[in-house]
Amino acid sequence: MPNIEYIACDESGLEQIADLWRKLQEHHRACGGEFARTLGAVSWEQRKAGLLKKVVGGRLLVDVVRDGDAGRYVGYCVTSLTTELWGEIESIYVEPEYRGEGIGDCLMRRALAFLDEGGAKVKTLGVAVGNEEVFGFYRRYGFVPRATILQQIEGLGRQGVVSPAGD
Repeated sequence: MPNIEYIACDESGLEQIADLWRKLQEHHRACGGEFARTLGAVSWEQRKAGLLKKVVGGRLLVDVVRDGDAGRYVGYCVTSLTTELWGEIESIYVEPEYRGEGIGDCLMRRALAFLDEGGAKVKTLGVAVGNEEVFGFYRRYGFVPRATILQQIEGLGRQGVVSPAGD
């Protein structure tokens, strides 16, 4: 069993997870679909800036998982809490060879404790289209699908669209 360490950070820990976030991005690309195509265009710097903007006045927990024996980061979870007390598990990733060891479970429990301690009124998380296999994992923590949100992607679906004026 590896020597697993959990390191709780604020936004200062974001740089430690950049490479792991890119691996999650690759996983989402492999899941396919339009979301994967557009997600691939988001850079780490854009994602990081979006997280920091979202939590202005709020709080961010960056939980980093390190294998002390191997001397490398093997997972993370980013959780946000806005000033309106809207909590979101923004991103979670565990290296494939470390899955099934309880690391994801520990990260989820730590994230939910952070949100509870912060007084979160609402707790959410998003799952990329094509990655529905994780629903069972999240259900264990009380997260279930409530809606499907469609987003217009430029260049798709414009055939046969009639303008409101009927032109």
